[in-house]
Amino acid sequence: MRRAVLGWLVVTMLIAVWGVAPGVGKSTLCAALAGWLAGTGLRVDHFAEEEILTRPEFVEVAAYFGATGRVEPAMLLAAASGLARSALAGGFDVVVADAVVPFVPSLLSMGCSDQAVSAWEEPGWLDWYTGKLAGYGLTPRPGDVATAVRYLEHERTLTLSAARQAGWPVITIGRATELTGAEIVRAARQALSQLLVTVRHRPRPPPGGP
Repeated sequence: MRRAVLGWLVVTMLIAVWGVAPGVGKSTLCAALAGWLAGTGLRVDHFAEEEILTRPEFVEVAAYFGATGRVEPAMLLAAASGLARSALAGGFDVVVADAVVPFVPSLLSMGCSDQAVSAWEEPGWLDWYTGKLAGYGLTPRPGDVATAVRYLEHERTLTLSAARQAGWPVITIGRATELTGAEIVRAARQALSQLLVTVRHRPRPPPGGP
């Protein structure tokens, strides 16, 4: 979903937040942005990452992944389209999505629980993560940090390129692991402010209008 106002035709804005790996603060940023936007009076749908297993639009995706260990691209596209229709039907101004784009580092595809994500702050998290990458065939073996770094750099480049080629406005926050949570939120809010001006002041349809 992208936002546009054409006469009385209003399209909801989707803010899809992505991080190259678990534990970089993506979910914390989403929660902060959702609270900030709701505080300005916008109608906000916060799609938290753990909801990918329970959201009605993604029930089929979750069930198929549980049965096969994989998800077909067409199925992901259908689920994302269903989310878009649901947001429009619900009258939301903005959807803050912590799970839609991309699926590689999500809880679903990485098989992460909340406890697994929290392992990033505990001894052994690096072995756990490189083991996950190796298990998916993305790196040769667990513990191969250099290859894991190259894979993550490639994933980041590919994701940003695909988003830009699709015409999405892309906001990047460099060296996020060196910033505090408050600094990341502040940088994201400043970058988003200009994009959200027309959303805050968009016209409402007349009585009986669409």
